[in-house]
Amino acid sequence: MPEVSMAEGLVLDPEAFEVLNLDAFPYISNIEWRFEEGSFYDPGPVLVHARPKIPLISNETTSGLAEMIIVADSANGISQELTMGEFVYVPVDLMISIVY
Repeated sequence: MPEVSMAEGLVLDPEAFEVLNLDAFPYISNIEWRFEEGSFYDPGPVLVHARPKIPLISNETTSGLAEMIIVADSANGISQELTMGEFVYVPVDLMISIVY
């Protein structure tokens, strides 16, 4: 069976997916998570649309670049193989590469 990229057949409308409620986690709950495949609670790969709900600085517009970095930092551990209840994910070596 050939490997298929999760991006094949990608739905470009994040509004098509249910918003995950994470009110128990204040930092993470301030990011809107819409899962197309997988979830926070199941191990393995995920496909998710995410965006900050609030500005980085109050009363200021957050740039698209800043929003991308916020989400990249927050998505740490999202595609886990170990359970979040037993293990902590700290992105001590987070690297973001941007090509445009």
